[in-house]
Amino acid sequence: MAKPVDPQELNNADFRWFVLHFPAVLLKRAKLQRSSFVAVGMALAQFGSYEFGTNVNPSQKLIHTLTGAHEDTIKKVYSLLKDCEALEVTGSHQGINGGQPSEIFRFRRSLTVEQVLDRRAAMEWKERANPTGESANPTGESANPTGEDNRNVLKEQNCSVANAPSPAPSSLGLKARDGAVDELISSSWMSSDLDQLLAGI
Repeated sequence: MAKPVDPQELNNADFRWFVLHFPAVLLKRAKLQRSSFVAVGMALAQFGSYEFGTNVNPSQKLIHTLTGAHEDTIKKVYSLLKDCEALEVTGSHQGINGGQPSEIFRFRRSLTVEQVLDRRAAMEWKERANPTGESANPTGESANPTGEDNRNVLKEQNCSVANAPSPAPSSLGLKARDGAVDELISSSWMSSDLDQLLAGI
């Protein structure tokens, strides 16, 4: 009989993505550096059942050895992950050399985790919808023939069409162009988009 799907199950790969994209506001509130948080979180993700995110039981001493993080920092990371309900204590483990038992965790798909993972889903959806990163226009023409879009782009870059360098006349050869002008003319002005840009002026 197949194992029932646990809606709170969080595998190691998803836990790693959560750690890497953990909300900055929560780190600031906990007074934790992102580098320290990521180091401890990624170290935790090396242990347990990779598929189900269970039986994660490295000792804090081992995490310190792997990351170099101070014991207090490790405790703060654990505490923050527990507060977000991304790390759930499921038991304890006594090492062969005795000492203080270490906690056994499972990674948990809490509300905070779900919100962060939703961002990944949105990013993946955008990539699938537009894999080239270009404007989705099957005709290959400008979405706005008036050139309004081009002017908006220039304004966002703190420049204007009036201040932009003009291309050298097409009737002149390369040798007839002033060397100083060549330096000012960018490759974008020499592209096929120039006609579209000037048409909107």
